[in-house]
Amino acid sequence: MNNKKWSEEDVEKTLTKLPPVKDRQTKDDLFRAIESKAETELPTRFSPRKKKPWVFPTMASVAAVLLAILIIPPFFTSDNQLTTDNLSQEEEKMNATTFENNDVNAVNDTEDEAHEGAVHNDAEDKVIEAPEVPPASVENDDNTALAEYDEPAQNMTEPARIATVAYIAKSYSVGEGSSANHYITVEEYELDESVNREKALLTSVKESDTTSGHYLNSLEDVTSTGDTVQLHFTDTTALQALSSQEYTFVEEMFHEIVPLYGYKEVEFLVDEEPGVILGPQGMAESLNVMTYNRGYYLIDENNEVVLISARMAGEEMKEDGNPLTFEQTVEKMATTEDEEDWYESAIPSPVEVTSVTIPGDTARVGYRIAEDADIEEERLHLFFEALKLTAKSFTLDSLEIINVDSGDTVTYNMEDN
Repeated sequence: MNNKKWSEEDVEKTLTKLPPVKDRQTKDDLFRAIESKAETELPTRFSPRKKKPWVFPTMASVAAVLLAILIIPPFFTSDNQLTTDNLSQEEEKMNATTFENNDVNAVNDTEDEAHEGAVHNDAEDKVIEAPEVPPASVENDDNTALAEYDEPAQNMTEPARIATVAYIAKSYSVGEGSSANHYITVEEYELDESVNREKALLTSVKESDTTSGHYLNSLEDVTSTGDTVQLHFTDTTALQALSSQEYTFVEEMFHEIVPLYGYKEVEFLVDEEPGVILGPQGMAESLNVMTYNRGYYLIDENNEVVLISARMAGEEMKEDGNPLTFEQTVEKMATTEDEEDWYESAIPSPVEVTSVTIPGDTARVGYRIAEDADIEEERLHLFFEALKLTAKSFTLDSLEIINVDSGDTVTYNMEDN
């Protein structure tokens, strides 16, 4: 064996001495032969190139998002639990997950090419699931609340009635000594602010308190249910010390004042328990009040003219056993019983009532003032007040008092007065 060391120069010289090799195949023949061979047999040194495993998770994610959009379109409104913002957050989370998987798969592809036949990445077998969405047939809390709101209202309380005035009861006496008769007069008390009718009634009761011990100051709250009003006192014995005369005044005051606020019954409560001791009457849980006063009249008390109800004056308020209508009541207010001289009509003598009509829920009273008549503004105002208090005993929304000559109109909203 020849142990001669070959240099590059020796190799080149030896190769130049070899006989030339002639191949009859052209370049095109060689290219077709290589291509044919590649189709029938893969190179042995390289493993097949795998499909990129990130394709399948991405497609699954897109399909899941499209499916969620088709199934839950109602949830994209602002009133439902899955709002647009929430869904966008879910999509961002899904996209972030997809991108993370894509990054991992890209790294795995690089490692596969570098190491020729690396193990398949497990990510290829995983599918990103869409966020769980409640079935369309199951109502969430927001949908339930919305459904209840859309349904017809049940057992709803009536809207709060706002009052701008309160009514004060005062005691008026006719005669002297033991033969004196005591009556209740009604005065309008303007409130500093508009309040609900319960608060106005609370003010009325306390401002009407003329008892020796101011016992009605123990009234701490007023609530109502329908046409029943609840008076909440601090103590069961708060009114126990009422004298007979004071008890009579308190009872009559309730009859005169409470109906003006639209209530028919009074309940007495202490710590939500029924019953208070009403002076000499003893324990009382409730009191039914007169539901109507058919008309108002005038009395002169210490040079001050105030209003008194037909009930207090003893005027007839029925005809053939039926309560007078509004038209009949206004007509009746123009005169008084002949033998009575301690009260008078609330309609001044120069004033003539020309018409009384009730179109719908509005009462219209037309009047005319006699020519060259001199009528005091205060008396005209008391005439209006008498008509307004009379109208409160009827189911009316408003009262219009019209001067038929001048067209001047005074309107009262019965809910606010």
